[in-house]
Amino acid sequence: MENKIDINNKNINKTKYIIIYSRIYLNIMNFEDSIKQWVGLDNKIRDLSSEVKELRIKKSSISDNINSYVNDNGLNKAVINISDGKLKFHNVKTQQPLTLKFIKDCLSNCITNEDDVEKIMNYMKSQRETKITEEIKRTYV
Repeated sequence: MENKIDINNKNINKTKYIIIYSRIYLNIMNFEDSIKQWVGLDNKIRDLSSEVKELRIKKSSISDNINSYVNDNGLNKAVINISDGKLKFHNVKTQQPLTLKFIKDCLSNCITNEDDVEKIMNYMKSQRETKITEEIKRTYV
């Protein structure tokens, strides 16, 4: 005679029940382990990000000093050999981003009818692609 367990009025073989329960238990344990690993990695990333932020601030300050020296001494075309390459000094031209406010201002300068500007802006906003991603959000107490 088979060993049967009645769970919610269903006859289930005892071995199958143990196997199902074991799988659920292992999934819960894996889930808990994954949470612990995630939190540990998140802590490490937070610590390293803080350290990187401090390094960037120091580097920016030193860069300002170097650039002042280079400009004051006419070394703009200088090339400095370092252990793993070269340092060159140059200017970088950047433009402001195309924000919705900037686009609306430009359209308002070209199109006198504000209703048309609003229609164009609403059309552009409605045509933007939306992407949904799953993420884990951590809050601190």
